[in-house]
Amino acid sequence: MKSYEEAKKSADLKIERLELCIRNIKKNYTYDFKCPSCHEIKKRTVFTAKIGKGRKYCSDACRAFGYRKRHGIGKKHGIVESTPQQLSEKRKNQLKRRKKIIKMRESGRTFNEIAKKLNVSRQYVHQLFTKAKEIEKGAKNEQRKNLD
Repeated sequence: MKSYEEAKKSADLKIERLELCIRNIKKNYTYDFKCPSCHEIKKRTVFTAKIGKGRKYCSDACRAFGYRKRHGIGKKHGIVESTPQQLSEKRKNQLKRRKKIIKMRESGRTFNEIAKKLNVSRQYVHQLFTKAKEIEKGAKNEQRKNLD
């Protein structure tokens, strides 16, 4: 015959094992999730999903892109810019613009003149110019280290 304490102890052990099983099930059951912005299919856990609370995106970049697309922000010539896939293209264009700015600045033009020519703000031209100079400076320092 079991005493009350023994019965309670065995019941608690069984409950603890079952709770562990439930936790493992909650962690391991997944479903395929398709991001409405980038259309990638990813695995999501069933029990951590927030169902019914708006659209879900795979990342903050996709969520921001979806917001910009819905609200028409960042349109240029009828196309929404900077999807996660287009970021590398945007950075290439930024590098080209930096090179133009450096050439124009070295030829003696002011930041205002360059900004008017490229149709951007003077501050943006200054930022790109200083960033390009920092990158150039860093490259020179790396070359010096390699020579030593």
